[in-house]
Parts: sequence; structure tokens; C-alpha cells
Amino acid sequence: MKKISYLLNIVILAGALTMAGCGDDDSSGPTIEEQQRQFLEGNWTVNSSDDVSLGGSTGTTGDWSDFAINFQSNGSVQVSGESSEVDVFTVNTYAISGTEVSTFTVTFDDTDAVTITRNGADNQMIMSFTISGEEPLGGKKASISGAWIFNLTK
Repeated sequence: MKKISYLLNIVILAGALTMAGCGDDDSSGPTIEEQQRQFLEGNWTVNSSDDVSLGGSTGTTGDWSDFAINFQSNGSVQVSGESSEVDVFTVNTYAISGTEVSTFTVTFDDTDAVTITRNGADNQMIMSFTISGEEPLGGKKASISGAWIFNLTK
């Protein structure tokens, strides 16, 4: 009887140790927002002015060949190399929203929203937005209304 009690105690102890060693199996990786942020953070550029279009026309929006937009982990954004003829961006901060990893919204300075779409690889995206009337992003210059598309590479 002592032997059975001893074996039973060993089995119970082994079971308890096995259960205590199990971790939380609910971790399914990064959240959608974390994946969006990981994709977005970094310096994005155009390869040529043809990577920027307004209303479906490329090359008519000025020289964008040096354009870069840098999304930083602290929520700030820096833009450089903007076409001096157009001047679309005057932005300082960004926030991400959306329920998909492949297409989501970025809001600049709590007011101007753009759509971000992954363009195949993790180092390519399309940034699209529409400026209606005479209000560019950040309120800079007039006569730039329409549907803008930026094909960007990281």
C-alpha cells in the first residue's frame, strides 16, 4: 500500500510540475497595429517623379525625384525633397488606424488622412489621398486638388 501511495504521489507531483511548466499559449504574435507600425516605420522614397501622380497623370506635378517621407517610432514624421512647384506636405505627426495589415489609414497632425497600401513586398507601398478644393495637406498652396498617388520604396 505504501508503494502504491508513493507511486501515486510521484505521478501527481510530475503532473503538477508539467502543468506549472506550461506557458500562456494565447500569444499569437504582434497585433495588427504593431504590424502596421513595423511596416510603416522608416524612410520611404520615390524612384523618380513618375512615381507620383495627380489625377492619373505623372510628370505633371513637378520634380518629386528627391522626395522622402520618414515615419519614426515616436509618432513624428519628416518630409523632404518635395516638389517646389507644388508643396503638398506640411506635417509633423502621424497616427495609424485600421483593421487590416495590407491597407490602413495614416492621419497626419490629427486632421489629414492618407491610405497606405502594401504594394507586394515589405519594402513597397502606395500612399494615396485626395485633396478637394484648395486645401493641401497642412494647408500650403492652392491648385493641387485631386487624387494623389505616391509609389514609395523603403
